[in-house]
Amino acid sequence: MAEFPQFNQFLKERAYLKNVSTRTLGWYRESFKWLEKPNPTQADLTDFVIRMREAGLDRFLKRYMPGKCWEVLY
Repeated sequence: MAEFPQFNQFLKERAYLKNVSTRTLGWYRESFKWLEKPNPTQADLTDFVIRMREAGLDRFLKRYMPGKCWEVLY
């Protein structure tokens, strides 16, 4: 992920300031791969959710995406 310094900074902040688990950091990395862009548009975010749901990852979306994220998407 060296080509996306902002994402790497996000991971560091989550790890050291929010004290998230290594498992959560792994989920962020996997999600970022699905997103495909470092600066997504509204359409990109909507496509991200659709593709994850089509892949059967709906329960993971509900578990890890806070309510505010859903408000942005819909």
